[in-house]
Amino acid sequence: MIKNAIVFKAELPSIDAVRQHLQEIEWRELNDLEYRRSCFVANETTGDLVTDFPGGFALRLRTDEKIVPPAVVQAETDKQVAEIEERNGEKLPRKSRTAIKEEVFLALCAQALTSTTYTWAFYHAAEQLLIVDTAGKPKADRLAQTLIQLIGSVKTETIHVSDIKHGVTTRLRQLISGDVEAPFGRLGIDDHAQLVRRFDEVEKVTYAGTDVANNHELLEQLEAGYQVEDLGMVLSRMHFRLTSQFRLKSINFSPIEDDESEDADDAAHAWRMTALDEVEQITDVVKELCDLLGYQEEQEQAA
Repeated sequence: MIKNAIVFKAELPSIDAVRQHLQEIEWRELNDLEYRRSCFVANETTGDLVTDFPGGFALRLRTDEKIVPPAVVQAETDKQVAEIEERNGEKLPRKSRTAIKEEVFLALCAQALTSTTYTWAFYHAAEQLLIVDTAGKPKADRLAQTLIQLIGSVKTETIHVSDIKHGVTTRLRQLISGDVEAPFGRLGIDDHAQLVRRFDEVEKVTYAGTDVANNHELLEQLEAGYQVEDLGMVLSRMHFRLTSQFRLKSINFSPIEDDESEDADDAAHAWRMTALDEVEQITDVVKELCDLLGYQEEQEQAA
């Protein structure tokens, strides 16, 4: 279900209040002058605009966006500017060129195809964690901003880990060398690591399908000045890659034994139980990482 995670601290109101606010904007098609529009839409499995599960709830943001390649806009703008300058015998001022570019963009919007994307967010009420299922910060920010616009009074905070790259690099060096017992606490290390070193050029080294925890060649790279950019980790049944931006990527949950409960054929119930399981595991990982690496909560949005 959840493949990537960018996590915010967020003080959201009750699920009933969230439902009421999200109903204020319904989906509609983009008009000719609109480039992008986002709104929350129903869960196709449960039919709910806001889907509750034990300890939290889930939201789905739909974003419709016109496909207007910047290169096409620039080419048409350059063409029109050149025609006007040739006709007038003088160069157009910057303000006029900007106005032409805006007109070109709007004209292309009117005839452009529309791309639709969906972004899921899962809220853990007790820990006040908003888990956005995306690897891209712009999508996560768009969901958070849309939520704030609708609810009207929300505080979100970025979980800021000071120099996470140095912290993870130091602990990986300690793990391989054996200098410190359990430098990653309850977290285990998977078989993936990406290292980076920045001098005149950026140098990257990737290890995959290898025993990272006992790889002395990798240790030599760390001692030569490389830092960890991306590290495969595991906690309980959750495998993931931690990035230097404190994002969780390539999340995978090991299957649990089949549960032959009376609700096994209930798709909505199964969806809620899966959401509960994955949100609890991600929350456990985030708390463990914050305890290990330390973090500051920086206020990002308040209204």
